[in-house]
Amino acid sequence: MRNNTKIICLAIYLAKFFCFTFVSKILNKQGFNLLKASVLDFFFWLHIGNNINYVNRFINF
Repeated sequence: MRNNTKIICLAIYLAKFFCFTFVSKILNKQGFNLLKASVLDFFFWLHIGNNINYVNRFINF
């Protein structure tokens, strides 16, 4: 169960990352910094992934 949630979180992150790269290429003319956005996005989804693991442990117990 935990492995499935990690895979789902990774898939969501990859999808969001590709969307971010696509959007940032459009917004890059306006000075949008891709590196900062992708790093912040990565830590944001890492935080959500940890929360999902905690929820799964709570449900399992």
